[in-house]
Amino acid sequence: QITDGPTGATVKTRRKLPTVGFPSLLRKFVPSGVTSTATIVWGAAAGDGSGPAKLSVDFHGAPASMKGTITVVPDGAASTVVIDAEFKAHVPLVAGRVEGFAAPIIMGVIDSEEATAKAWATRTTDSG
Repeated sequence: QITDGPTGATVKTRRKLPTVGFPSLLRKFVPSGVTSTATIVWGAAAGDGSGPAKLSVDFHGAPASMKGTITVVPDGAASTVVIDAEFKAHVPLVAGRVEGFAAPIIMGVIDSEEATAKAWATRTTDSG
């Protein structure tokens, strides 16, 4: 869902991740998968063309959240996307372990989205 605002756009993406392959500690908290909603609020572009955004991810039914920033930085004919976010598990006694297990899963999702974006950009460039 994309909503235009006076200074930028808000993009909300909802996804469901199965827990197949998750460590058993994580499956205890989300046995049937985890649904997340990522909200990205883009601000106005800076003079150099860079674009800032605020990132917030809610993990429905799971005691966790993620907040941070995304910055798109011009890099010649391409752009570099910088994500600086903190994932927090809100689970007494085992929060650190949950965060440690979840970090590579979240990075895998980000890497997958990067690969999808690159493939889309290549198709768009090749057909245009």
